[in-house]
Amino acid sequence: MAMVYIKMSFHNTIVTVIDGRANVLSWCSSGVCKFKGRQKTTAFATKIVITRALKSVLERGFNGIDIKVSGPGFGRNVAIRAIIKMGFKVFSLKDITPLPYNGCRPRKRRRT
Repeated sequence: MAMVYIKMSFHNTIVTVIDGRANVLSWCSSGVCKFKGRQKTTAFATKIVITRALKSVLERGFNGIDIKVSGPGFGRNVAIRAIIKMGFKVFSLKDITPLPYNGCRPRKRRRT
Protein backbone atom coordinates (compact mmCIF):
# COMPACT_ATOMS: atom_id res chain seq x y z
CA MET A 1 0.00 0.00 0.00
CA ALA A 2 1.29 3.45 -0.92
CA MET A 3 0.61 6.88 0.55
CA VAL A 4 0.07 9.93 -1.64
CA TYR A 5 0.82 13.37 -0.20
CA ILE A 6 -0.68 16.21 -2.22
CA LYS A 7 0.54 19.67 -1.21
CA MET A 8 -1.44 22.39 -2.92
CA SER A 9 -0.72 26.08 -2.61
CA PHE A 10 -1.90 29.12 -4.51
CA HIS A 11 1.22 28.93 -6.69
CA ASN A 12 2.15 25.26 -7.11
CA THR A 13 1.07 21.63 -6.67
CA ILE A 14 3.50 19.00 -5.37
CA VAL A 15 2.70 15.27 -5.23
CA THR A 16 4.86 12.77 -3.33
CA VAL A 17 4.20 9.02 -3.28
CA ILE A 18 5.79 6.88 -0.55
CA ASP A 19 5.59 3.21 0.36
CA GLY A 20 4.92 1.68 3.78
CA ARG A 21 8.54 2.12 4.90
CA ALA A 22 8.60 5.86 4.02
CA ASN A 23 10.71 5.42 0.89
CA VAL A 24 9.83 7.87 -1.88
CA LEU A 25 8.52 5.98 -4.90
CA SER A 26 7.91 9.01 -7.11
CA TRP A 27 7.19 12.71 -6.96
CA CYS A 28 6.11 15.42 -9.35
CA SER A 29 5.22 19.11 -9.35
CA SER A 30 3.64 21.57 -11.74
CA GLY A 31 7.00 23.06 -12.65
CA VAL A 32 8.44 19.66 -13.56
CA CYS A 33 5.51 19.16 -15.96
CA LYS A 34 6.51 22.36 -17.82
CA PHE A 35 3.75 24.59 -16.47
CA LYS A 36 4.82 28.17 -15.85
CA GLY A 37 3.25 31.11 -14.04
CA ARG A 38 -0.52 31.13 -13.66
CA GLN A 39 -0.91 27.75 -15.37
CA LYS A 40 0.72 25.93 -12.43
CA THR A 41 -2.36 26.36 -10.23
CA THR A 42 -5.04 25.21 -12.66
CA ALA A 43 -7.08 22.05 -12.24
CA PHE A 44 -5.70 20.73 -15.53
CA ALA A 45 -2.13 21.05 -14.24
CA THR A 46 -3.13 19.21 -11.06
CA LYS A 47 -4.56 16.35 -13.10
CA ILE A 48 -1.40 16.05 -15.20
CA VAL A 49 0.83 16.11 -12.09
CA ILE A 50 -1.20 13.36 -10.38
CA THR A 51 -1.19 11.18 -13.50
CA ARG A 52 2.55 11.54 -14.00
CA ALA A 53 3.40 10.84 -10.35
CA LEU A 54 1.19 7.76 -10.07
CA LYS A 55 2.01 6.14 -13.42
CA SER A 56 5.24 4.56 -12.14
CA VAL A 57 3.53 3.47 -8.92
CA LEU A 58 0.87 1.64 -10.91
CA GLU A 59 3.58 -0.15 -12.91
CA ARG A 60 5.23 -1.36 -9.68
CA GLY A 61 2.06 -3.18 -8.66
CA PHE A 62 0.60 -0.91 -5.99
CA ASN A 63 -3.17 -0.76 -6.26
CA GLY A 64 -4.30 0.54 -2.85
CA ILE A 65 -3.39 3.98 -1.55
CA ASP A 66 -4.00 6.42 1.28
CA ILE A 67 -4.39 10.07 0.30
CA LYS A 68 -3.34 13.05 2.42
CA VAL A 69 -4.17 16.49 1.05
CA SER A 70 -2.63 19.68 2.41
CA GLY A 71 -3.15 23.30 1.51
CA PRO A 72 -5.80 25.66 0.17
CA GLY A 73 -5.05 25.29 -3.54
CA PHE A 74 -7.40 24.80 -6.45
CA GLY A 75 -8.23 21.42 -7.92
CA ARG A 76 -8.42 19.30 -4.78
CA ASN A 77 -11.47 17.44 -6.04
CA VAL A 78 -9.91 17.03 -9.47
CA ALA A 79 -6.85 15.42 -7.90
CA ILE A 80 -8.91 12.85 -6.01
CA ARG A 81 -11.04 12.07 -9.06
CA ALA A 82 -7.91 11.57 -11.17
CA ILE A 83 -6.53 9.07 -8.65
CA ILE A 84 -9.77 7.08 -8.60
CA LYS A 85 -10.02 7.17 -12.40
CA MET A 86 -6.55 5.62 -12.70
CA GLY A 87 -7.89 2.49 -10.98
CA PHE A 88 -6.50 2.80 -7.46
CA LYS A 89 -8.42 1.66 -4.38
CA VAL A 90 -8.58 4.56 -1.93
CA PHE A 91 -8.42 3.27 1.64
CA SER A 92 -8.41 6.64 3.39
CA LEU A 93 -8.63 10.30 2.52
CA LYS A 94 -7.38 12.84 5.04
CA ASP A 95 -7.04 16.62 5.04
CA ILE A 96 -3.87 17.60 6.91
CA THR A 97 -4.02 21.36 6.29
CA PRO A 98 -2.62 23.17 9.35
CA LEU A 99 -5.14 25.49 10.98
CA PRO A 100 -4.34 27.97 13.77
CA TYR A 101 -6.38 27.53 16.94
CA ASN A 102 -6.32 31.14 18.07
CA GLY A 103 -3.87 32.83 15.74
CA CYS A 104 -1.25 35.47 16.45
CA ARG A 105 -1.60 38.11 19.10
CA PRO A 106 -3.23 41.29 17.71
CA ARG A 107 -1.37 44.59 17.57
CA LYS A 108 -1.59 47.08 20.40
CA ARG A 109 -4.59 49.42 20.11
CA ARG A 110 -3.93 52.93 18.98
CA ARG A 111 -4.20 55.65 21.62
CA THR A 112 -6.51 58.55 20.88
